[in-house]
Amino acid sequence: SKLDGTDSMASLITRLRGSSIAAPLYRRAFFLNFSSDVTDKFKNKEAAEERMYFNKEDEKLLRGLLSKMKAQAECSDRTHIDKERSALLEIVGRYQVNNKDIERLLEWRHRSDF
Repeated sequence: SKLDGTDSMASLITRLRGSSIAAPLYRRAFFLNFSSDVTDKFKNKEAAEERMYFNKEDEKLLRGLLSKMKAQAECSDRTHIDKERSALLEIVGRYQVNNKDIERLLEWRHRSDF
């Protein structure tokens, strides 16, 4: 029979069984199949690791956003601001801290950039 480009690798190997070139073709077919499986596994592993990395990064960003939203919500409530200032003055009042430093301490408490 003729060997043309339309034969698949498996049918080609079947036709050549017993010939001197069959063994190298078997080895090549096995290697190509094995190589493809390994490549697919590495691609899947790489994709999974990439997803995990970006999920962690997203979580960090969302936590930062949540803390900023909480800080804004707390600061928008005037009674909360007054309670917070009173509580801070109870702690540092005996050290004669000036009002500018009190304000800076309150701002520092609500920051999330560290």
